[in-house]
Amino acid sequence: MTRRMLDSAIWKNEKFGVMPSMARLLAIGIINHADDQGRGKAHPVYLRSQIFPYDDVTATEVADWLAMVADNETIQVYQVDGKDYYQILNWWAYQSHQYAMPSQYPKPDGWLDRIRKTLTKGVIGTCNWITTDGKRSPDTCDEQGLAIQVNIHLNNQVIPSPEDTSISISISKSISVSSNDDDFRGRLIQQWEAVLGMFPTASYPEAIGYMDRLKKGDALDWWQLAITETVDKAKRPSWQYMKSILESWLAAGKPSSSITNGTDPAKKKSATFTHFINPITGQPEAVNQ
Repeated sequence: MTRRMLDSAIWKNEKFGVMPSMARLLAIGIINHADDQGRGKAHPVYLRSQIFPYDDVTATEVADWLAMVADNETIQVYQVDGKDYYQILNWWAYQSHQYAMPSQYPKPDGWLDRIRKTLTKGVIGTCNWITTDGKRSPDTCDEQGLAIQVNIHLNNQVIPSPEDTSISISISKSISVSSNDDDFRGRLIQQWEAVLGMFPTASYPEAIGYMDRLKKGDALDWWQLAITETVDKAKRPSWQYMKSILESWLAAGKPSSSITNGTDPAKKKSATFTHFINPITGQPEAVNQ
């Protein structure tokens, strides 16, 4: 389970400070026990067993403290099919997850879950995911973590999907890159994130150096080829693996023979697809079949 973050500012929060000490402890315990979506079971008996296993407290006391935390606008307590749940309302304001799994609990009305998970080898699925720079990633799975079949094109060439993946991944004109493109770096990052998920921010400066070298050599198309090679060959696809590929190709002056002389990717069988990435909105749209 992802590590939960507790902002130190909570100790100076007036609404938090006026609650009894046990209600404050309950509020902290709720954060610790929440799932990746900031959600959990809110039955007082259950919370007592999870948060106060060594304290002589009653379920009635826990229920009273829970009501105080809810009145504090920290959580929303709600029922689904007669069962009690809570949702931490400012969850995403304080949590910075690299991955977030779907919740096993039903969400409250109007709430959007944010999902980022590994769908299969080398393929990251996202839903309602906001990157560290505040941008929304394309949806490639739903809120249950199930893959959406998304087809992405570039220069009308199809990249074969990784083995055992339920997503058809190809390359799209919506993220095409040319040496005359002033925003080529951003588009190369888009190519990465369309296949492998959020690019590691700490590696941006290093990646920019490789992008500029590719542009200087009129070889920007190698970037997408290196992504494909990384997905196909790496047990755990990463920037470090892809960087080593680019370094070897730049030293050799050409991509490896397995890429240039192998089976034409456009002729490889690709799964049928139901969505494409809209080049204006960046969001998946259904394909009329």
